[in-house]
Parts: sequence; structure tokens; C-alpha cells
Amino acid sequence: MIHTVVRITLVALTVLVGFAAPVFADGPTVDALCTAYWDPVTTDEQGNALPADVAVTYNLYVSVGVLGVPVPFSFGITGVQASMCTVLTEGQYTAWVSAVAIWPGLGPLEGPWSAPFPFVLRVTPALSVPPSGR
Repeated sequence: MIHTVVRITLVALTVLVGFAAPVFADGPTVDALCTAYWDPVTTDEQGNALPADVAVTYNLYVSVGVLGVPVPFSFGITGVQASMCTVLTEGQYTAWVSAVAIWPGLGPLEGPWSAPFPFVLRVTPALSVPPSGR
């Protein structure tokens, strides 16, 4: 088994100033260009380094709402980042990632999900207030 030490961070690639988050929002507000990043898994559950012949891929899970049931979103990711918000609609979501160690002779073994990472996707910017005083 592998030890999933994963931290998911969503990074919005545009400035979020002016994006209003709903009152019920949990987590950061991101835009449609957000990308999930996580730390690579390099050790097993006992803290031993994974052998060089063990490949690691990642599975990304996303659910609607806060702490919903993880739903498969993207599997077999070979790096430590994935673009995900371009195919989602506005709203509250939670993301998880898991590492999959591909052991020679044993095949893939998926580790546990990461801690949940809630976020709010906001596609349309909030209306701007025109300047006053002229």
C-alpha cells in the first residue's frame, strides 16, 4: 500500500478581485482556469521510499457541495497537477486526490483519498460598481 500524503491546492490563473463568493461558500473562490496541485507521493505507509520500478499516478475526485461523496473525475494523471474547473459549472465543490502505485507483478494499488479540499467555482465576475463623484 502507498501512503497518500497529498495536499491539494487550487490555483486560479486570473485575478479573483471582484469575484463575490456566496454566503454559504466553503473554501477559496476560484475561476474557470483553476488547477489542482498536490505533493508527489514517494513513500509507502511505513515511510519507506518507493522502489524505482514503482510508477505512481494520481486519481482526482470531485463532488458537488461540501464533503459530498467523492466522484471519479480524472484517473491516471501522471503529474502533480490537473486542470479541472473548465468542465464544471458555478457552485460549491470538494476535491480529493489519491495516489496509485503501479507495482511490477502486482499491478495498480490505490492509496487512500487525501483530505477534502472545498472550493467555490465562480465563472461570471460580480457586477462592478461604476465610479461616483463626477
